[in-house]
Amino acid sequence: MLGRVRSMGHEATRMAIPEVARRKLAKLALAIFTTLCLLSGASAQSTDPDHPAPLGPGLNRGNVDNSGRGHTFFFFAGPGHFDVEMAFEEMGLFGSPLRQAMNFDFYTDDDKLTSHNTIVSQGDLVRSHTDGDFTSRQRLRLVVTAQQGAIRLGGYYEIEVKGAAAFEGPTIGVGVRPIMSEKLVK
Repeated sequence: MLGRVRSMGHEATRMAIPEVARRKLAKLALAIFTTLCLLSGASAQSTDPDHPAPLGPGLNRGNVDNSGRGHTFFFFAGPGHFDVEMAFEEMGLFGSPLRQAMNFDFYTDDDKLTSHNTIVSQGDLVRSHTDGDFTSRQRLRLVVTAQQGAIRLGGYYEIEVKGAAAFEGPTIGVGVRPIMSEKLVK
């Protein structure tokens, strides 16, 4: 009789292990799903030039480095005059300022480069301005890319389009702060 009780206890233990594993797996799946949902909502930048993300009204912010193809956005400009305010702060190297460049390239839908702007930063947020006039409404694609190099380069950027412009998305990067490199020795 004791053998039967022990065997039932062993059977219950054997069934409890898969239940514990199932619960852990369910928690892990929920954590992964939640993380992916939060990341997709927080990161509205597109790294695919063929599928740009909509730029939003107001001050759009982000961080980009040279490990990928940059960030690609679109907005509508015209008819009339529009202004684009851009800013860049380099991320540094081992916690120290390092002179770096960020490119802001504007293309039409037929891949014609309409404006190339480079901002160079070394330890400070540097601002630049460009503007344009269109007689009709046109979709512009904006590609933000970091300077290329053998080491990680890039940093924080801001973009604001004003005037005759329309947007199909929310403001991007609300609350985003510059990401700086870490000191080599703390």
